[in-house]
Amino acid sequence: DEDDDDQDDSGGETEDGYKLDYRNRLLVPTKFLRDANLKPGSEAYIYKDGNALYVGPSQPLTTNFQTRTVERNGDLRISLKLLNEIGGFVGHYFNIENAVQTPATAVKITESE
Repeated sequence: DEDDDDQDDSGGETEDGYKLDYRNRLLVPTKFLRDANLKPGSEAYIYKDGNALYVGPSQPLTTNFQTRTVERNGDLRISLKLLNEIGGFVGHYFNIENAVQTPATAVKITESE
């Protein structure tokens, strides 16, 4: 069935964590961004702290960060290239959660084992 193939390639949540889509992008769902005060059209700061990558609403203290604009539907897609450049991530499965990252709540992304 064709629809099943599309589903497999679209990434999203699986038993192993959040999976990259067929274009090697990680979809960060709206609910996590909303809880981190990131709304459609707002600037999201992507940076590393420890072994995690964070997506937050304010500029981090580190100089190693990139920005992306939250999509119209409230989601954010992060390329594997960016996950690798900033976080050193090479896998295809990731954990996504909200975490308090001073001074605000941010989205925390880590590689699944």
